[in-house]
Amino acid sequence: MKERHALTPENRPTIMIPVALTAVTAAFIIVLLNVSSDPSIILINTTFTVYFFLLSAYLLICARWQIKRQPYSYNTVFYLGFSIFMLVISGYLTYVSVTLNSMRNVPEIDAEVDVSLMLAFITESDQAFSVLSFPLFILLSVALTISNIQLIRKEGLRFVNILGIILAVMLIGGGLVHYIFNDSFSGSMKELLIHETISKAFTTCLIYFECLLLGVIVSNIIVNRRKVPENVGAIIILGCGIRQDGTPTPLLKGRVDKAVSIYNEHTDTSGEKPFLIPSGGQGPDEVISEAQSMKDYLMTLGIPEDNILTEDQSVSTYQNMLFSKKIIDEHELSDIVFVTNNYHLFRSGIFSADVGMKAHGAGAKTKGYFWPNAAVREFVGMLSKQRKKQALILLVLLALNIGSSLAFYLFV
Repeated sequence: MKERHALTPENRPTIMIPVALTAVTAAFIIVLLNVSSDPSIILINTTFTVYFFLLSAYLLICARWQIKRQPYSYNTVFYLGFSIFMLVISGYLTYVSVTLNSMRNVPEIDAEVDVSLMLAFITESDQAFSVLSFPLFILLSVALTISNIQLIRKEGLRFVNILGIILAVMLIGGGLVHYIFNDSFSGSMKELLIHETISKAFTTCLIYFECLLLGVIVSNIIVNRRKVPENVGAIIILGCGIRQDGTPTPLLKGRVDKAVSIYNEHTDTSGEKPFLIPSGGQGPDEVISEAQSMKDYLMTLGIPEDNILTEDQSVSTYQNMLFSKKIIDEHELSDIVFVTNNYHLFRSGIFSADVGMKAHGAGAKTKGYFWPNAAVREFVGMLSKQRKKQALILLVLLALNIGSSLAFYLFV
């Protein structure tokens, strides 16, 4: 029997479902506010709670569909990151419902519990996400700082080795500025609207990048947990730096060892030997190509030369995939697996999809002190690759968040 999914290739995720859900929710709230002279604040808040929960559920369904179809996609990051955000908001609004209900049961403050108070809670729900997620990002910032200190001690002071510290300062600094700026404000309506516009713009940008960071972390965890398929026809080994004597660095050696373990496991279970494709060109300071370095090491591990197809022209991960695909097509190979380090797995998979190659990734372990900073570099690389799309999404979110906040102060 054919497996049924919530979304099929023909019924792929569409923006029309969130748009329709938003329109229905907005229409219901407008009718409720205009028809009833004393609308139920619990009903209004529950409506918003259900709305955000349904959005979160739909995004999770989209993420599941994307992961089954092609996990190495920026869509996976967006779906997962913003589903977490929506789920936190729905949880916060559930807490608001309980709080408002308890306040209405106290006669002394019952009169103060009105629709405007409830809408104020909802309008500030984005700030609640920042507050609730702040401890998580403090822990991440501490890990990034420790990672960078270790890297500086082992490799020296370089810009790539302080990226984590820079991001840590931005995360903690952004959270503190957000808290201080939104602590309290008094002034004229014009000053209030200007303050609110700046506040919402800052909050939206902060939350947007926090959601992307969460999405990247979760996406990388998911693809690293996927098992290598039973059938393996070729294993691409992505190159990185080699030593001055031409031997693999520990990082590169870890990738080769991982590929060989997959090779041996498949050979033992099926009796067929997959091809190994070490991929990497020769840098200006390297005595041989990374592919040749890996090939030499593979042969010391007992891999027959006939099972090694070197790709020694690439100078980037994208070219690793592009040039390796040409070799795969020439030899009419299928069931492809690529091997890199675990922090690099998700973005490498995106490059494999970019060149039209359907492949399964396998991640080699990375030393603990190196992983957080490497993950930051991958995150920055992901951001730089889809600048236009992300700018458009961020502009839409800014317009929606700022617009709803200003509408609250002007009309409520």
